[in-house]
Amino acid sequence: MSTGDAAGERLPLLCWGDRFSPPDPLVTRYTLTALRSRLVPNSIELALRGIALGMMFCEARDINLVRRAVRGTMLTSAELGVLHDFMRRGRRTEVVNRTTAAQRFWAFIRYVEWIIAPVIDRITNDNNRRVALEGKAAFLRAAKAIGPKRESSVAEENPGETKMMTPAQRELFLRAIVPGSPENPFREDLQHRNYAYLLTAYHLPLRAGELLGLKAADLDFSGAPGSLTVHRRHDNEADKRTRAPAAKTRARVLMFTDKVRGAIYEWIMVHRRNREQFPRAAKTPFVFVNDDGDPLTAHGISSIFDTLRAAHPSLPSNLSTHFLRHDWNCRWVEAVDREVQHLPPRERLQHNRDSRDQQIYMNGWSDRSTQPEKYARAIIIQLATRNR
Repeated sequence: MSTGDAAGERLPLLCWGDRFSPPDPLVTRYTLTALRSRLVPNSIELALRGIALGMMFCEARDINLVRRAVRGTMLTSAELGVLHDFMRRGRRTEVVNRTTAAQRFWAFIRYVEWIIAPVIDRITNDNNRRVALEGKAAFLRAAKAIGPKRESSVAEENPGETKMMTPAQRELFLRAIVPGSPENPFREDLQHRNYAYLLTAYHLPLRAGELLGLKAADLDFSGAPGSLTVHRRHDNEADKRTRAPAAKTRARVLMFTDKVRGAIYEWIMVHRRNREQFPRAAKTPFVFVNDDGDPLTAHGISSIFDTLRAAHPSLPSNLSTHFLRHDWNCRWVEAVDREVQHLPPRERLQHNRDSRDQQIYMNGWSDRSTQPEKYARAIIIQLATRNR
């Protein structure tokens, strides 16, 4: 996998061999025509990994998709079942999680659809064309029946993985991240940075990419308590990270809490300016930087959560920025439920609608999004049981 960077645009490309090998021409055409307009670079890379695995699967079994399309056979149910398992492949003997495997699987299925569509269009014999179209329909039905559910719904299928902290876990989390706390596991020179990041992720429903892409210019401390603006900055020339973070959801303005404002302000105005600790920080506009002062990466964020979980095993084993986004939505729904308990039915209905609109805006979702129910699934189940 390599990444093009012409005129400031970052675009992953699929290459076979080393990084200097030319990109696969057919997959590159698919990337430019079908993926580039609707996916961010990181999502394109994930899709290309699924396509690469699918192509490896077909090559190992001498499957020619074009010939299969003409005959109307595509991939059989048995082959799709093996492909499903093949998509779980990680590095060496590791396996990827079910969500990633599902994303890979469907990325390859969509690529197969794209490949066979012009092949079928070129068939002039009506009977042969009908056979090919029936074969395509059968292939897609089999993929839907045998393959994992679409990536957007996979997370819902694992009820054992709760994305919500208990009150005790929240108290521990908020104590452990405070600079100077005896429970804080981070190096002293990184405690204020980590506090600003983790407290912001706890109090505002932000993605890791949105926090990593946050610039000082996006912060407004002039009001009380101030605000933070999330921008969509794909292909940002100022960002030299290999995997540049980007906002997947809508741009929006979010108000700080007093604690978040204080944590970010102290990090930026006091600690981030320390050139001995963060020597290159003055050269980047991004708020969160690593030890050298370069923009913080997704790997750096993973290390923060790894350290926190290792020091406090009672915290959720899947604690992450994304987990905190789920937890925020659960706390939001729970707070709304408390607020409407004593309201008349009509007022309760209107309050729920207004609160849901606010929730959608703060998360950057579309007006018709069903994500509020998905992200707050854990607390919704609890409230349904509690309110019986």
